[in-house]
Amino acid sequence: MTNSIRPDRRATDSDEANTHVTTQRNASDIIIEELHRAACEGRTLTVWDLSLPTGLTMPEVFAAVRSLELDKTLSVDDDQSDPFGATVRLMASSSASDTDIRAA
Repeated sequence: MTNSIRPDRRATDSDEANTHVTTQRNASDIIIEELHRAACEGRTLTVWDLSLPTGLTMPEVFAAVRSLELDKTLSVDDDQSDPFGATVRLMASSSASDTDIRAA
């Protein structure tokens, strides 16, 4: 029988992992809300534009956008010369198979 206590782990390691997942989900929700608001107002947003209105840091924005792109919730129209200048838009639920989805 092995001992479940490991000296190389802290008691909070699993809590930190769960917090990261929760934070990522909250960031994704914030990004979706902002993209929806922008679409209703007829505005387009770039990855760079999402930081200010959401209050998220650029790494948080980039991670959330990438995650949402992989989930096919949004699409990113790449700008090869400026990754943060890529236009981001929500995808309609009926166009989940949109072929213009590209990695950021």
